[in-house]
Amino acid sequence: MVKNLHILNGESTLSLFKQSNLEGDTFVWQEVLCEGPTQQNITTDEFWKERTEFMTKFFEITEEDFSEKVVTPFRKLEKEIDVYSEIILWFEYDLFCQINMIALLSWLKDLDLTGQISLICVGESEESENLIGLGQVPAEKYPELYDKRVKLNTRELTHAQDTWQTYCSQYPDDLYNFILLKMEEFQYLPAALECHLKRFPFSNNGLTEIENKAIELYQSGIHDDFKIVGQLLRWQSHYGFGDLQYFNTLEFLKSVLEINRGDDLEAYKSELTTHLNRDYKLGGANVSQWIWDTNEKALTPNESMP
Repeated sequence: MVKNLHILNGESTLSLFKQSNLEGDTFVWQEVLCEGPTQQNITTDEFWKERTEFMTKFFEITEEDFSEKVVTPFRKLEKEIDVYSEIILWFEYDLFCQINMIALLSWLKDLDLTGQISLICVGESEESENLIGLGQVPAEKYPELYDKRVKLNTRELTHAQDTWQTYCSQYPDDLYNFILLKMEEFQYLPAALECHLKRFPFSNNGLTEIENKAIELYQSGIHDDFKIVGQLLRWQSHYGFGDLQYFNTLEFLKSVLEINRGDDLEAYKSELTTHLNRDYKLGGANVSQWIWDTNEKALTPNESMP
């Protein structure tokens, strides 16, 4: 008997999926693996302990809520995953989705399942000049997406797992291999990884791409956090972040944003870096140990890195 599992990227996609009349069980993946520390094996107690500690600090969620919404459903899925004839992942083009996607594909590869693993990943559309997400696709078109799903084999799963393993390593510059080694099945992954690398401090002023943009908006006269976040949401291309992530960015910059440094914006930005603590992780890399070289357009070790 054919039994499908649809792994969805969020509650809004689940709502549309339910209206589409597609058959199969559903599972909503609500982790945010593009933020904070990660480990390659997402099944260990150590992994979930570290993620719980991070998520309860970074997002407005209690340990109990995180367990109920993320950890417990995943543990349940682990026990049931091998009953499905096909597992279909529904994701989008942005960094937020792409990191979640490769983590799940890496996990699925290790399970050595007999069922087919397939991928639906939206972005480019004939109906829009801009990249679109699943929430912008009408429910009646979900069956069309399903019919066009990409069936993944060992080659593609290995690529996803290697990318995830590198993301979880302490050497994020190795991700260039996966930016250059493009694979048709993962057409949006290289651009998402480039966005990830620009979350490390820039060599010319010590601020990340997002922080640079936030400060430029502040210096332009926009001092209301909600308005700045609204502008950042419209500005982002391949990040796919929610408003809370940008509010966290403003909170990180709060101690320095209101300091008046005059009209020299670049000098102002450079001075800010002495006030910012970069001792935190993205994936497996400590952000303080790497810089984005604005001349070479590449990630390089910080000179102070041991």
